[in-house]
Amino acid sequence: MGKASAARKRLYIIVSAILFSLTTPVPASAQGAENNQEESWNIAVFGVHSPTETKKEESLEFAAVVEIDRESLELKTEYIPVRDGAYDVQNKESGYPDLGIRYDDYVAFNWKDLVDAINILGGVETVISDEEYVYINAYVTQTVAETGIASTRISKAGLRYIDGVQAVAYSRMKLSENDAEQVKRQGKILSLTWNRLTHTDIRSLYRFVRNILPGIKTSLDGDELTYLYKNGREWGLD
Repeated sequence: MGKASAARKRLYIIVSAILFSLTTPVPASAQGAENNQEESWNIAVFGVHSPTETKKEESLEFAAVVEIDRESLELKTEYIPVRDGAYDVQNKESGYPDLGIRYDDYVAFNWKDLVDAINILGGVETVISDEEYVYINAYVTQTVAETGIASTRISKAGLRYIDGVQAVAYSRMKLSENDAEQVKRQGKILSLTWNRLTHTDIRSLYRFVRNILPGIKTSLDGDELTYLYKNGREWGLD
């Protein structure tokens, strides 16, 4: 079986499993099997800057560890500050072991994937402060150039409904050299995207799985992705 055929088969299995899970209650035996696994499940999430319209090299720009208590289904998120260019992007295939964090599984995506995902999901809503507004449109212009995806300038500060390019620009924005708020902005966009994904309609979910999932590097299998999606409808990343 060729790589393309294998990818299509994997995609079909995942889509079918997710759609099945939305309409089928979990049997008691399956619930018991879940509870027999280790109580705590740590999943690392990595955001990679992979310019498509420039010759710049890839770089790791975002890292977080999501801790899931399988028994209580409580979720905690720890966002890890990442210094620009400090980590070897080649390690993404093995989950960035040089970060020195403990996790059981990992998910790695690039910013273009996130732009496309947010656009598929219809955008997200967030508050842009007056200080953030001073900087954000420069990052919008940069993100358009690096992803090749069109967008528009944000017209003013305040509560705004933003598209994928604007959301990624917001999360990448630095107001100073050591901007401690950047990791909070990154976490906010991740949380908003997760909440949109787990409460979207079937058509948007299918488009997400078909167009975004194949580009994501992960150690999770189809059953684990389905488990996360089904239970994640009750979660919100903090």
